[in-house]
Amino acid sequence: MFMSPEEFISSIINEYTIARKPKISNTKLSRGRSHSVSSVAEDLFAEYLINNDPEIESILIDQPIFSQYGNVRFYPDITVIKNDKVVAFFDLKMDMGWKRDGLLELVGKHQKVIKTIKENIVTYKNGVTKEKQYIMISPSCTYNIVIISTRNSGIKLSEYLQKSHTIFPSAGVYVLCNSKRYHPNSYGVENDYLIKNLEINNLEFKKIIINLRKPSNNPKTEVV
Repeated sequence: MFMSPEEFISSIINEYTIARKPKISNTKLSRGRSHSVSSVAEDLFAEYLINNDPEIESILIDQPIFSQYGNVRFYPDITVIKNDKVVAFFDLKMDMGWKRDGLLELVGKHQKVIKTIKENIVTYKNGVTKEKQYIMISPSCTYNIVIISTRNSGIKLSEYLQKSHTIFPSAGVYVLCNSKRYHPNSYGVENDYLIKNLEINNLEFKKIIINLRKPSNNPKTEVV
């Protein structure tokens, strides 16, 4: 089933609203700090990818990956599998916040991992049974960063993004909402109003799916 960018962002907004309340329904209970939304956002983003790219075989969420080549262990939020190979990793950031100046370092770290493990077999443990699983990394595999919102990211984020694209041209860094005024977790604003004023970057959503559906990631698909 197709999922639009607006539906994805609406789901994120809704989860932020739910996170402000205790999981236990009782009028005597209230929360100060909200529940974490990041893990739910991973599930929603995985659903978005599955719904928009039918070639995806499966997605691993928050799955630690280990490679004996270089003794590398890393923790991608999303691992996309097609035709029995990993074709993409994604890290999700709700916003960059105070870590915005660490974007280049993070992208560089990811690219180092990809360079080490491409065309090699990695292992992970099944989240339910804990059995060891083996899978090959595609030679065209990418390690991407998805930033949900630019709010709280500072005025220099665009500068860091430009440097990232220049230094690491093959790395995917996607920004889904450009709004400088609102965040998906903005208080005192109705959800319907918020979704209309977040300046959703539909082109970035489109790029994510286009890059996932490149011929190198879909060897069984004939491109006309």
